[in-house]
Amino acid sequence: MSEHVFHSLTGAKAPLVSVVKMCMHTHSKPLDLKGGCMLRVTVPQTNMSAIAEFYIVPGQAAILLGRKTSEMLAILKVGINVNNCNTIIDNPQSCS
Repeated sequence: MSEHVFHSLTGAKAPLVSVVKMCMHTHSKPLDLKGGCMLRVTVPQTNMSAIAEFYIVPGQAAILLGRKTSEMLAILKVGINVNNCNTIIDNPQSCS
């Protein structure tokens, strides 16, 4: 998340913690991280929420949720359904 978006969402009141992780945006150059924070994310359509960790960067950046948080909020599902069958038979008499 960009520093600008972070400050506009939190009113510049949420503290940033030092981040020791090295996040790469190219093969050789790590991201310049300003810090990290934990924020509550809510999906209005489902009223589901979760606490997620965000890394704050200077300049412009997209806001990304990780796989675990996205699955917890039911906005991402990875994998296949097992034993899930939806069959519509137009003419059930023709099946014998």
